[in-house]
Amino acid sequence: MEATQAVNVLTFEPLIKAGISDDIRKCIESGVNVVAEHEYKTKWGKDIYKRIHLTPRRDALGKVAGVQALVEDFTEYKRAHQAVKKSEEEFRATFEQAVVGMVHADMSGRWVKVNKKFCDIVGYTSEELTKTEIFRYYSPR
Repeated sequence: MEATQAVNVLTFEPLIKAGISDDIRKCIESGVNVVAEHEYKTKWGKDIYKRIHLTPRRDALGKVAGVQALVEDFTEYKRAHQAVKKSEEEFRATFEQAVVGMVHADMSGRWVKVNKKFCDIVGYTSEELTKTEIFRYYSPR
């Protein structure tokens, strides 16, 4: 317990390096909850993403007397989110730069999105197409 009390979280080098000291300072000075996300390299060299939730703790007079902290490792979530974003960007680029006409439509037969090549093929702008239904231009036999 004494060793823990001897650490100043605002000047403790590992917490400064992790970005946590600034978050704690912000929580203390503002007196409001702080949620922050940081990329961090552990002392074992592993890159992780952490989210810190800080809540000010007040004394009987209402003055901030401390901070309660919860640190969450959300590395897997962050990596999954980055993978989805990359996949969406790749699909968007493929759709927009395709040498063939491509169309997105919803179940009601409305054009959602059309690429430039499709517009070139049919002779309509994407604005003209997305204001109408597919069946106006195409009827199955």
